[in-house]
Amino acid sequence: MARMARLALTMRSPNAIDFLRGVALLEILVNHVPGNALSRLTHRQYGWSDAAEALIFLAGLALAMRGAGPRGDIRAEWLRAGKIYVWHVLFTFILMTMYFVACLKGDPGILAENGTQRMDASTLAGVFLLTHQLRYFDILPLYVLLALLSPFVLRAAGVGLAGLLTTSCAVYLFARASGIDAPAWPQEGQWYFNLFAWQFLFVLGYVCGRARETCASFLASRLLIGAAVALLAVAALAMHVGLPDQNVATRGALQKALWDKGDLGPMRLLHFLALALVVARLSGPIGAWLARHAAWTWICVSTLGRYSLHTFCAAALLSAIGQIAHRAGFRGVVFDTAFFLTSLCLLLAVVRLARARRLRAPPALCGPGASAPSVLR
Repeated sequence: MARMARLALTMRSPNAIDFLRGVALLEILVNHVPGNALSRLTHRQYGWSDAAEALIFLAGLALAMRGAGPRGDIRAEWLRAGKIYVWHVLFTFILMTMYFVACLKGDPGILAENGTQRMDASTLAGVFLLTHQLRYFDILPLYVLLALLSPFVLRAAGVGLAGLLTTSCAVYLFARASGIDAPAWPQEGQWYFNLFAWQFLFVLGYVCGRARETCASFLASRLLIGAAVALLAVAALAMHVGLPDQNVATRGALQKALWDKGDLGPMRLLHFLALALVVARLSGPIGAWLARHAAWTWICVSTLGRYSLHTFCAAALLSAIGQIAHRAGFRGVVFDTAFFLTSLCLLLAVVRLARARRLRAPPALCGPGASAPSVLR
């Protein structure tokens, strides 16, 4: 009976949050291999935001959907932060080892291009301190801090959602105006993902999850949906004509201010909110259609999204392999398609192992919270 209870908790039915998170993670798998021929199929090619915005927003939404009240369990949230931290440190060292081996095998620039100028004691210490982050793997430190921040979000929401949203927006605007960010070390600079800016998107997701009735009225507004669709069309056209400049290094000051990813530029934020509005309007009918006519896809992608921490870390390793292969001359539509399909099979195997491991976990570890979407599990 205990095993059946654990099975019931662990085998949550596929849902829209998990599915959308799974789609975002698959986009990351593709986009983290520079020059991937399949990247033209991802939505970042047709707009100003990408999978990062989706993941952070869904993290906040999942926090609300877990049903935690103003007196949410601090211990549970901080244990989640500790888990993400351990995975981040472990996989950072694995990735650095892979890049170092590739460097020794005749690719001397790969370490530097992935954010590591040198391999020494300071760099290793920086990994533990979260101040040294690899390119394409630098979103996990943001998740660590958001998980630590979650109990305070829950308590502030208990006072009032309007106050929480206003405070979060003020912090975002201050970060944008002042340039405040966490420092990087031992290399000069700052964190790529600015916590003070990106927390606003996390809080927006949480508020949308808590104020579902208000959001439903937005979704029912044809005028608002029409404006969102128009904005998405304008963004797609702008991307087609080269606005903003796809080469980040050559962007002017105005483009950097409006479209900067690390500081969550306002145009990226506006585009994502329009996209989220349209996707939320369509998610019900599309989800129902997939469940009926493409059940395998619906279940598999949702499972990847449910075990998002496992999926993200495994995808990071696979993307690193793809990057190394590209730099060695293996590229093109045929190779990238075969690599993606192989990677998809491996990711499904990883989450199947993760699910089996959870089924074997003691009952105490499979409490009610285990069946709800999480920030990153």
